[in-house]
Amino acid sequence: LLRDIGPDYVLWGTDSLLWGNPQWQIEAFRNFQIPDELVEGHGYPKITPEIRRKVLGENAARIWNIDKQKAMTAKADIVASKAYA
Repeated sequence: LLRDIGPDYVLWGTDSLLWGNPQWQIEAFRNFQIPDELVEGHGYPKITPEIRRKVLGENAARIWNIDKQKAMTAKADIVASKAYA
């Protein structure tokens, strides 16, 4: 998908309702890199931090018109409120 339609059109998804907490899958994607042979020989992109951000959330935020800065501020507020609870 990254090669053929581009990183602006790929969204993260899991079967977490069936298989439980998807954190291990998210960590695997964060650490995954397309092998150099596929990058050089077949035109696959290296998975950059920018591509990871897009796939893991920025693309969905764009589609749903979610302001990224407001979402990050809200997340920080939630984390801070839990620290004081």
